[in-house]
Amino acid sequence: MLWKSTTEIGVGVAKIPGQNKAYVVVNYRPAGNNNMPGEFERNVLPPQKKAVPDNSVNMRKNMNRR
Repeated sequence: MLWKSTTEIGVGVAKIPGQNKAYVVVNYRPAGNNNMPGEFERNVLPPQKKAVPDNSVNMRKNMNRR
């Protein structure tokens, strides 16, 4: 999930040993959610018919690959 004006993202994932859990951190550039007037309207696209694309990522499946 990102703003329309996002041009770069950085993603980090840390798996928790012995558990089926992970921490996921995402940084966005430019930063969003800064409470500037009109920022939401300029950067949030209207909802689509499908909430999840057909090519969505299965995090649980991909986490077990390493």
